[in-house]
Amino acid sequence: MRLRTKHRRLKPRPRPETAAKGGRFNYLKFALNVAAFAVLSLALQYAEMTRIGQETLDRAYDYLVRENFKHAVIAGSDSPQISPELRLVFFEAREYTQSYTKGYWTPRDEVGLAVLNSLKRGAGIVLVDFSFAGEAPVVMEGEQPLDGTRKFLEFLGEAAELARRNKAVILVPVVSATPPKGYLELLSRYRDVFRPANFEALRDGHDGKVRRLSWFNYSGDYAPILSPGLLAALIFDQKDEAAAVREAKAFLVGAQDRAKLLPPALARALRPEEQKASSRLIYRLLPRAVVAREFGSGPDVSRGIVWLPRQIASANLAEPDFKGKIVLIGSDYQENGDYHQTAFGPLAGSYILANGLNMILTGRMIEEARGLNLALLILTGLLASILYARFSSFVPTAFFFGVALVSPWLSAWVFNRYGFFLDVWLPALGVGFYNIIVENVNWKLLVGRWGFLRKALR
Repeated sequence: MRLRTKHRRLKPRPRPETAAKGGRFNYLKFALNVAAFAVLSLALQYAEMTRIGQETLDRAYDYLVRENFKHAVIAGSDSPQISPELRLVFFEAREYTQSYTKGYWTPRDEVGLAVLNSLKRGAGIVLVDFSFAGEAPVVMEGEQPLDGTRKFLEFLGEAAELARRNKAVILVPVVSATPPKGYLELLSRYRDVFRPANFEALRDGHDGKVRRLSWFNYSGDYAPILSPGLLAALIFDQKDEAAAVREAKAFLVGAQDRAKLLPPALARALRPEEQKASSRLIYRLLPRAVVAREFGSGPDVSRGIVWLPRQIASANLAEPDFKGKIVLIGSDYQENGDYHQTAFGPLAGSYILANGLNMILTGRMIEEARGLNLALLILTGLLASILYARFSSFVPTAFFFGVALVSPWLSAWVFNRYGFFLDVWLPALGVGFYNIIVENVNWKLLVGRWGFLRKALR
């Protein structure tokens, strides 16, 4: 005989209406949403202090900076894209592998010759993005020994003498290791020509990508050493170089509130009250191979800007004309190790420095319009809270998905046009996600269907 057992079915309890029928305004829900929005907005201010917050902001930056490059360079919507005062001389793979070094080390004599040739073509400021430690191997070329270090110092001495006559300046990296014999003596003999600079890019820690460029660093005696881009811009724009450098150092370390001699865009971006030692990069100049790899095709913006050492060596060619220009001499050879991960994949450090210098010269910096950002944040929070408190689930859900779809496009548009992040939508999305869950999910019913919890929920 079969016993009949009566199964009690779990019935969902009626959910309380978060917005009253007939569209009455729910003040309690409005207050809760305003509070949630305020908490999320405050949390965003400290997002960079957490790993997940830093990763979120970095992904947003990578997306926006790529969209900005497509807008400005690929679509040609920005002019000028590259400062007319900037020129680059890059050592590529051929300059390494076809030299006597066979690509195993940098041909130092060719670097010294490139500095000399740049000054012969009238360069006003030369940035040397090469740092040499110790002596280079001496090789035999035919029956004669070739000492690359000695030739490098000879060419650099000629360049310094020419720079002194032309009132030009040569920026070199701060000496951090044992330099070649005679190098420090040469720098000391031509103190009016050589300027030490901090050529190091600041890379983010969690994924190793370079997203910021440092504007200064401290030396061993805690004196600030300016970056080559900032130092070159100050020398280029100011008649009184010493006064401009003193003000820049005082401004950067927070000892001075206002900057009269700093470029306005740089002064706004650095925000001395927060003592920002670096700024996020905006790119306008990438190698043709990187543009083809990342975007398929695009204009060759390097034409007339990037030159090879052998192209500036011939005295019979009128081009390039470096008269009064800022010339960066660097390397685009991956095997030398000066390559960094960026939003566009691996990129030579010299290209990163070039884009940082271009930011200053063109005045296109990533900035924060704090007043506008705060006003938009308050308006967005009030609008989202009113919608969630006034209407049933359909309207807030539609608002949530509308914000999710529109915010990336709008953020990219604002970033391209005004150069600052628009982060007011993230709290609205967070509050919207919370309300959608509350409105549409009966958690007790869902969890109660799991066998071992059914009895506890009866």
